[in-house]
Amino acid sequence: MLAKVARSAPERALEDRTAPAPRALKAPSETASAAQERRLFADMSDLELLSFVTEGERRAWVVFHRRFNGLVYSCAVKASTEAGLYLDGEEISDIVQEVNLRMVDRDFRRLRMYRTDAGTSVATWVGVIAFSTTKDCVRRLRRQRAEMMTEAELDRMVAEGPGPEEQMEDREQKAFVDAQLGELSERDREFVRLYFMEARAAEDVAAEMGISVSTVYSKKAKLAARLASRAKERV
Repeated sequence: MLAKVARSAPERALEDRTAPAPRALKAPSETASAAQERRLFADMSDLELLSFVTEGERRAWVVFHRRFNGLVYSCAVKASTEAGLYLDGEEISDIVQEVNLRMVDRDFRRLRMYRTDAGTSVATWVGVIAFSTTKDCVRRLRRQRAEMMTEAELDRMVAEGPGPEEQMEDREQKAFVDAQLGELSERDREFVRLYFMEARAAEDVAAEMGISVSTVYSKKAKLAARLASRAKERV
């Protein structure tokens, strides 16, 4: 339950911040019902509500979440659209959930970073968190989609590598793939041999070629996109 002694919001939850003196808050009594507590929290200003949230008051977080959930959803849609990635409702909901998790993570660390002397409102700060989180999620989704496309395209166009002729069901396709591989640099052909033909793990390829694991995935996506583009031109 909440403390019985009423204190100002910045004094209790927004330490080391300079803020105008708010009105005195009346915390719910220990005998207040859940509905009464929710009503009391709902009547608070954003800053007052934030002070209770950062103190770990569960019902205050419920009210805070309901108050800003629409804003978080709108920010997720806007940020992903501006990034050129159009997401379905389920993907947007996943991002909204990620934003909420980041706000409560490590004892509300990101919410505690809000400063009243920075000239921004609580709503603006929540929007900043939502935009930042959405951008991270968009980058992750792009990588996932690129990897899915890569696997599909390379499974379709790249055979198991030099091997018995009977493995090549389509000679014309084989000639096309060989021609495309012939246009690659020696280093890219080495990458294709290690990663696709020998099916080496990304970590092994990275160690063999002296590159990072993230570069392995990036190079894989680029090669797949190139082969896919040439294949479409050929049709």
